[in-house]
Amino acid sequence: MNSLHGRDLPWVNRSYCQILVEIDSKFIVDIVSSAKHEDNLRFRNLILQCCSLLARSWQIYLVDCYREANMIANKLANLIVVSPVHLVFLPTPPVQVLGHLQWDMQGGSTPRIVLWINSQFL
Repeated sequence: MNSLHGRDLPWVNRSYCQILVEIDSKFIVDIVSSAKHEDNLRFRNLILQCCSLLARSWQIYLVDCYREANMIANKLANLIVVSPVHLVFLPTPPVQVLGHLQWDMQGGSTPRIVLWINSQFL
């Protein structure tokens, strides 16, 4: 019997016809959104699975976001990795993300730390 993956739920349910996917890697958004995926042998299988989902009759928008904006999704993904069950419906947020949710609702932000090189001195 085939297992039902979370990525297939909107397709099976059919109540979601427009989906916004926020990914904290512009590199991945660019590869999946373009024809460059044929050249990437390391992740070819995963990229082809993503492309097959994009080819279905629904509207999926891929958007890159800063990793800091994706902290709650990252925490939830880490929780499911260590879970014995790989598909979980959460009626309420788990305790592990409550602090992040409260911080986000209060308008908290994290400064993005980047390396800036002044080309004037090179």
